[in-house]
Amino acid sequence: MVEVKRFKFTSNLDFVCQGLKDKGILFEADWENNILYCEEKDNQNVFDFINSLNLDENDVEVDESIIEGYKEWDKNMYNPGHYTGGNIPFFDKEKNNYALYGFITIISGLVCLIEIVNANKFRKSVFWILFLIIFLICFSFFYQHYKFKRSKK
Repeated sequence: MVEVKRFKFTSNLDFVCQGLKDKGILFEADWENNILYCEEKDNQNVFDFINSLNLDENDVEVDESIIEGYKEWDKNMYNPGHYTGGNIPFFDKEKNNYALYGFITIISGLVCLIEIVNANKFRKSVFWILFLIIFLICFSFFYQHYKFKRSKK
């Protein structure tokens, strides 16, 4: 067996090995040193195959801002309330609007329930399930508004 190529990255060696397996060419790979070996008779075929792949052996420069953001997220991912950037949703910024959202939910929910009652195939179970869901959502909005007002005092 003769050395065909010394790879910089193990992923490139693995990619070439998969291609050589598909072609049925016998080879050996030294995974610790990233070296590809083959029989002397197949040396030119393997070398041509590797050149046809146009593998990139250049180092990649890592953007430090991405790594720093990842490190911050990794350190605080289980820290409740830690916000790592981006846009805060509008309903989280302005908590004073929770009462308005509750009233809008009540009105739209009542309209939906009236439509269900007037439907041809009215079912009590569907009505009560939707009523419970709407009630819980409205209760949540009003309770969050109450907590917000109490925390301001």
